[in-house]
Amino acid sequence: MVVGPGRMSACSTESAHCSQNQAKWCFFPSSMPFRNFNVQTNAVSAEFGRFNGGVVNLSTRSGSNGFHGSVYEFFRNESLNTRNYFAPVSQRKPEFRRNQSGAALGGPIVKNHTFFFVDYQGTKQAIGTVRTSTVPTLLERQGNFTEVYGSTSPVLYDPATTVQNGSNFTRSPFTPTNIPHPTEQ
Repeated sequence: MVVGPGRMSACSTESAHCSQNQAKWCFFPSSMPFRNFNVQTNAVSAEFGRFNGGVVNLSTRSGSNGFHGSVYEFFRNESLNTRNYFAPVSQRKPEFRRNQSGAALGGPIVKNHTFFFVDYQGTKQAIGTVRTSTVPTLLERQGNFTEVYGSTSPVLYDPATTVQNGSNFTRSPFTPTNIPHPTEQ
C-alpha cells in the first residue's frame, strides 16, 4: 500500500521505501483489486521496522483460468446531505455531486500459466460551499465600535500600548471603543 504525506510517516510498495519528506505523491487505490487486508497496530514483525504507526497489508487479486469481473458505482448528492447549521433556513443546500465508478476484469492469457487482472476507478465531483461572513456596519468602517452585539459591547485594545510585565503582556483599551483615525493621533 502506498500512502503519501499527511497519512503516514513512511510508505512502501513492492519493496520500494519512501519517507514522508521524500513523498510527493499519494495513491488512493480502488477497493476492487484487493482480495483481503490485514491491519496490525502494534507488535509488528521486523520486516515493518521503518513504520512507527500501524501497518496495513493488502493482498491483490490475480487472474485465474476463468474470466471474472465486476463493475460498480457509488453516488452521492446534496439531497442526501443535511443543511449547514449556520446557513439561513431559506438558503438552499450547496451542490454536492460525487460519482465514483469502476470496473475490474481478470482471466487467463495462457491457460494454467499466465494470468492478468486489471481494474479502473474514476471519480467525478462538483462541490459547492456555504460561506457565512459579516460585513462591517457604517460605524465600524469609520472606526467606531460602540455598537452593542447582543448583550456585549466589544473591547478594543491599542497595540501601540503593549507593555511586557515578566512573561505577560498587557495593553490599554481604546476609550471609548473607537479606533482613532491615523490623522487624529
